[in-house]
Amino acid sequence: MRIAYVKSGDVVAALERLSSSAAEKIDDGGPDAFLGDLLRAMPQESFLLLGIALVASQNRADASDSRTRALTLAAKRRLGVWRNASKVFTELLRFKPDWIICGKCGPTLWGSYLASRVLRVPLFHSRHNWLEEKSLSGRVVTMLDNWIVRRADAVVCHGPYLKDRLADIGVPRNKTFEFDSGNSTFVDQVMAAEHKSRQERNSDQKIVLYAGRIVRQKGVFNHLEACEKLIGSVGDLRLVYAGTGNDLEELRDTEVERGLADHVEFLGRVSHLELGCVMRDSHMVVTPTLNRIPEGRCMFVMEALAVGTPVIAQDFGPFAYLVRLSVNGVLFEPDSIDELTECLRSTVEN
Repeated sequence: MRIAYVKSGDVVAALERLSSSAAEKIDDGGPDAFLGDLLRAMPQESFLLLGIALVASQNRADASDSRTRALTLAAKRRLGVWRNASKVFTELLRFKPDWIICGKCGPTLWGSYLASRVLRVPLFHSRHNWLEEKSLSGRVVTMLDNWIVRRADAVVCHGPYLKDRLADIGVPRNKTFEFDSGNSTFVDQVMAAEHKSRQERNSDQKIVLYAGRIVRQKGVFNHLEACEKLIGSVGDLRLVYAGTGNDLEELRDTEVERGLADHVEFLGRVSHLELGCVMRDSHMVVTPTLNRIPEGRCMFVMEALAVGTPVIAQDFGPFAYLVRLSVNGVLFEPDSIDELTECLRSTVEN
């Protein structure tokens, strides 16, 4: 069987990382782990991986076993988007897959759908987030996306929030399949693990954890500002950031400018297991993602709740499906630093 998988990201680099780890399962979770699991689950199949990423030029690579070919297209705007969609369509026709899996929306999805109709093969759509478009052009794109998704042979999605949104646009529930979170194994590993920093920290510290990409859209500056208002008034508060991103250096500079160096810790990129241990040892975790950023299922929140750590999250998207007021966390008004501050205060004090 020949399978084509169209997705976001640099699939060439991802395939190289997977090849370099031999048969070992990628520990860090995320897209690499999912891709590795997919390739291992179908060891006899041939794959074409098509990715759209912020890369300087087109790249090609072949897996060591020669059954997998990867092509990353540089992300484009305006007319370039249509050129990429045309390229996806052409590559799919050349490969002649038996299945097409598309994890993208917009023209890339349209090209994948058209190829599936020409080749008369099933199209499976993978949905990872949801964004309510406000502009006229955005609504037109969404309308076309929805028309195609309703005609896909099946849709896989992250969690109940996305399953409900797909039902809202007319996708039958019997054609929609949720990803298994796989939390049970992760929780067992975290609870059994020893984490050196647990003994090194002051037991009186209130650790507020953020994990993910360090970019402004994820609300990391709102998080810092809200916590700054509480430092000195609610005991020994410590902010911990796990992850990297384009705005990391600006966030570091802001922390220094505001005299918060003694209260902020940057862990950088950590392994999945280590992140779980930090979650377990934190007083709370915060997901301050801005309202304009699409979310489908925040794995970080699910894992934090699974290890028993309360969550403070924006009251939109999937978060209301996961967080129960006064049971496992609190929700705050999207993009409100004042409400985030009060939620932090009440959680720390209680």
